[in-house]
Amino acid sequence: MGLFKTQQRADFAVKPGATIDIEAGGTLKVAGVTLTPSAADYNALPGIVAATTALKVFSVTATTAEVNAGTKVIVPAVAGKQFLPLDVWMQALGGNAADATLVRLVEETSSAVVMSHVIADMTKDTWVGKTGGTVVTTALGFPLVAAKAILIDKTGSALATCTHVRAVVVGCYV
Repeated sequence: MGLFKTQQRADFAVKPGATIDIEAGGTLKVAGVTLTPSAADYNALPGIVAATTALKVFSVTATTAEVNAGTKVIVPAVAGKQFLPLDVWMQALGGNAADATLVRLVEETSSAVVMSHVIADMTKDTWVGKTGGTVVTTALGFPLVAAKAILIDKTGSALATCTHVRAVVVGCYV
């Protein structure tokens, strides 16, 4: 027996304390307003009190200068907690990424790679994730070192041409 019951009706009410599992192709309505399940929507849901083990979505846009510096925090460190990254995406904004070798999401200090993509994958306004293109995800799905952040950086030459890189990380603190 599964944890979630499949709902066959087109609409239903959720009682306090109940859980909703939205499958691919489904939509989410909050107070009668349809939301497209995106990182921004999940962050904007009112009334959610997040425990440290609750699923969290971090959506951060870093300037090219911040990516080149390698110090922009995408997921903040929490004292005594490890972050477990479950899914990740990046997007070049303002132009195609150029000149650097890789754009990476890495654990602070250890540089464990949560996800990296080669520059050729980072075309303007195209989302890249854990599959497709030339991708490395060695630390994805594993708890990272306690009290360490996830940063965005690059390898090789300075990142150029694009103005920003947006990163979205989904996971939880354990």
